[in-house]
Amino acid sequence: MKKGSVLCGLILLAWCGFNFISPGKRVAFRWPLPDHVTRSFHSPNFPDKENPLSREGFELGRRLFYDARLSKTQTISCASCHIQQFAFSDTARFSRGIHDRTGDRNSMSLANIGWSSRFFWDGRAEHLKDQIHNPVIDTREMGSTWEDIITYVRSEAYYRDAFRKVFPKEKIGEQTIKKALEQFVSNIYAFDSRYDAYFYKGQPVFTEQEKAGMKLFNGKAGCSGCHNTVLFTNHQFMNNGLDSIPAPGLYNATGVPTDKGLQKTPSLRNVAITPPYMHDGRFQTLEAVLEFYNTRVQGSSPNLDFRMASFTGRNGLGLSREEQQAIIAFLHTLTDSTLLHHPMYGDPWK
Repeated sequence: MKKGSVLCGLILLAWCGFNFISPGKRVAFRWPLPDHVTRSFHSPNFPDKENPLSREGFELGRRLFYDARLSKTQTISCASCHIQQFAFSDTARFSRGIHDRTGDRNSMSLANIGWSSRFFWDGRAEHLKDQIHNPVIDTREMGSTWEDIITYVRSEAYYRDAFRKVFPKEKIGEQTIKKALEQFVSNIYAFDSRYDAYFYKGQPVFTEQEKAGMKLFNGKAGCSGCHNTVLFTNHQFMNNGLDSIPAPGLYNATGVPTDKGLQKTPSLRNVAITPPYMHDGRFQTLEAVLEFYNTRVQGSSPNLDFRMASFTGRNGLGLSREEQQAIIAFLHTLTDSTLLHHPMYGDPWK
């Protein structure tokens, strides 16, 4: 096994070793996580006890995820906007759906999504199955109906057999399709980066520039105030001062005035390969992101998060060009290259 692929190796062993005990009876199962994740953080929120993970359920969800026949035009799948080689995000500012239509938000990475508690940039979905629901029927994305999807899935012999094994007491329907997709997307893990090797395993893989960048990230630059824990996000909704008149954000979901302008804090894992950045994809490079945080945070933005106070002084953060480049070098160490190419997460229809 190549160095750096220990996590996926463990997962693959578990994949090969799991079997049903008897028809209609399943054993709760979870892909093994590395020790530094289980030691420092709680178990994922999804899939939950109402949808216990199985190898077959994961595989069924993977096939649904990559199946473009779920869309109205049979041309767009979940994977069209959440692309494996980009950590299950999209490098287009706005992903293209059926009839070449586009939305108005950048596609978020699905890696480690199982730890989230609200979904989408504006938090409008409170459960992962709700997050799965919206793109399927959105006329700018897959533009389908659940009635059409259920009819199609029931017509395919593979799906009929797979659903019978994974959900032996339930009929193929909207909820079981969502459950299968949930089993796949909630088990897309990204914890096999050079950062993990250096910080958690003590391997001497960092350059001096990367070490300096990590120190700045956790210190002067203030990045870790929001991008923290092993997940590199606090999963909170915050206004980072992007605009003096911000997009509504979480307010759209809650109607609470103090939620105006709050957007979900994304994880920075794999950030170097997931441009563009921010909820509306306005920044094409990490250099542009660092420049914004260094000098252009809008202190007058309503409901600005208190952690942004140090960003809004006369000289901003005062990061030199050299310091900004060091932070960017550190961010590159958060890339999990194994995730991007491992066949376990790839297109099963090819």
